[in-house]
Amino acid sequence: MILNKWEIPDLNKSRKEIIELDYNLNNIIASILVNRNIDDNINMDTFYIEEYKYESPFCIADMEIAVSRIYRAIKDEEIIAIYGDYDCDGVTSSSMLYLYLKSIGANVIYYIPSRSGEGYGLNCQAIKTLKDNNIDLIITVDNGITAVNEASFAKAEGIDLIISDHHKVPDIVPDAYAIVNPHRKDCLSEFKHICGAGVAFKIIVAMEDGDYDGVFEEYGDILAIGTVGDVVPLILDNRFFVKKGIEILKKTTNIGIIALCEVIGIDLKAITSEVIAFNIVPRINAAGRMGKATLAVELLICDDYDDALKLAKNLDNLNIERKETEKNILKKIDEKIENMIDISKTKVIVLYDKDWHHGVIGIVCSRIVEKYGKPTIVLSIEGEFATGSGRSVGDFSLFDALMSCRECFERFGGHKYAVGMTISVERIDEFIEKINLYVDKNFDIIPLPSYKIDYCLKSGDLTIDNIYSLDFLKPFGNQNPDPIFLLDNAIIENIIPLKDDSHIKVIVNFHGELYTCLRFNCSQYQFFYKKGDKIDIIGNIDINEYKGNRSISIKIKDYRYSDFDQTSYIDDLTLYENFKLKKLCSIDSCYIPTKSDISYIYKFIKYNKLFDYHIDYLMFIFKNKDINYFKIRIIIDILLEVNLIQLKETLIGLSIIDNPIKVDLKNTKIFKNLLNLGGENIDY
Repeated sequence: MILNKWEIPDLNKSRKEIIELDYNLNNIIASILVNRNIDDNINMDTFYIEEYKYESPFCIADMEIAVSRIYRAIKDEEIIAIYGDYDCDGVTSSSMLYLYLKSIGANVIYYIPSRSGEGYGLNCQAIKTLKDNNIDLIITVDNGITAVNEASFAKAEGIDLIISDHHKVPDIVPDAYAIVNPHRKDCLSEFKHICGAGVAFKIIVAMEDGDYDGVFEEYGDILAIGTVGDVVPLILDNRFFVKKGIEILKKTTNIGIIALCEVIGIDLKAITSEVIAFNIVPRINAAGRMGKATLAVELLICDDYDDALKLAKNLDNLNIERKETEKNILKKIDEKIENMIDISKTKVIVLYDKDWHHGVIGIVCSRIVEKYGKPTIVLSIEGEFATGSGRSVGDFSLFDALMSCRECFERFGGHKYAVGMTISVERIDEFIEKINLYVDKNFDIIPLPSYKIDYCLKSGDLTIDNIYSLDFLKPFGNQNPDPIFLLDNAIIENIIPLKDDSHIKVIVNFHGELYTCLRFNCSQYQFFYKKGDKIDIIGNIDINEYKGNRSISIKIKDYRYSDFDQTSYIDDLTLYENFKLKKLCSIDSCYIPTKSDISYIYKFIKYNKLFDYHIDYLMFIFKNKDINYFKIRIIIDILLEVNLIQLKETLIGLSIIDNPIKVDLKNTKIFKNLLNLGGENIDY
């Protein structure tokens, strides 16, 4: 499916040579750094920090006040409640602070709100419950900075509230005993990007008189998981937290982490940020998504291995349940899109229904974006309100789009690429109308999903030593992703199905050498290309070690024919979508299909019985027939309009309808619209 734009940087060779010499780096690493604009001493000394420049935790505003109050609670034998969140950051923050306070003799409990029953953050009913249980002090982790009403309620109930959070500070802040948040305007800390677990970690460091090393040894493993799980930028302190935390994870004594890794099948000695992100974090998040977040906290604070193993298996099963729930919702959404939405006329997909599990709709959004290449918002209706999540593409800011119709929401938040909201069911249609008006006014076409290529491989680059040198860039994560490499003009030598044809192995010849490329979640039949085809591949590269043998492995992210004209494709796609939206005043006759063009494509579909690929692949088949992408899409639309063909699903799988009624194609609405735009004189 051709939906992704490839962005190949214009390498600044002089800057690359300076970085190469100044830091004794090889050509590949230096090129990647320059292409990512990490090409001066300031960025190199901070982004690729090897020695953590310890900053006093007391640089964070209210830290001294918070620590003093916690010590007083311990001295006076008050009951402390840690009020967390149900995602990985909230779970790790809660676990870390709970373990520490317990270890120094505090009378402490933890409270994780239910995603479905209570939602995110502090709520008055929870505060009332804690008051009934004689709680004297509440410490929030990873939440609380917007809890203005809840803070007032806690104060009225006689409970002191310490808010530790890392989210943006609003204009009106809660009336709390202390607010420990690096985003406060009066905060002196230079490190603003830390997650909730990072703030909790620094509270512990402050209580230990600034002993970073000692606290790292005890809780660095949990800190690394929380930092990766919250997808904060892996720069400065976060980079060090994860880098040093992974070292501690490899020798962890945390019973819960050991048990979870055993259940998953992870070798702790080989753990990486990617293993954390794609194996550990989803299982911790699954507990919160499926309404059982306390299980994840119980696991991380567990001190009995048998109990930990049971909890780890529960989390693994919840992750399986989460995937099944996600799969069922995706199926229903695909049906809605096929029956109700014309993707070519849609700039932002907004979908809603009753009882879609809101613990997984964020993941569902991401899947819809991957499939259709459009910003997506999914809402789950419960009673009078709907809660939702949204994900964006390219440089389109979904947060700005929501800001344009903010009066529709009960509450909303997020950033450029991901948002969350609560909305009255009565205002959903109004919201859809307003967000579409915003998009129509500001965007001719939604930016395409894109891949930024870090390095274009040349002959001799793919060596074991060069791939091992990528370790210099680790850990990978937000703002420091696993580098994407381009292999151009690779010739397919073989295509091998794997795991019941769920995935494929593609053997390619690149500059005379054979390399193994893996494409996950793609069957041999879904792979459009064949042996002998010359394709360009982009992907991540790693070393595969098996029985003492080492080989280079390429994980494919995208591929296309080597002679694919990306610029023409984007121009034609833009033209097509603007035509569908009736935004064109005229059109060149070269874009109007002839009778021969239509006949050729119809006969191709008829001859092939079922063309079971995305229709964008037709551009490769007809590239030598002077049938451009715009013409292909128009012809498919015409044939669909007169019921000569049908689609298996949205934009995928073409087949002929038997015994069609004879029609005059020139009288279709689509063709008439084309002729009115400038094709009156075409010979048809």
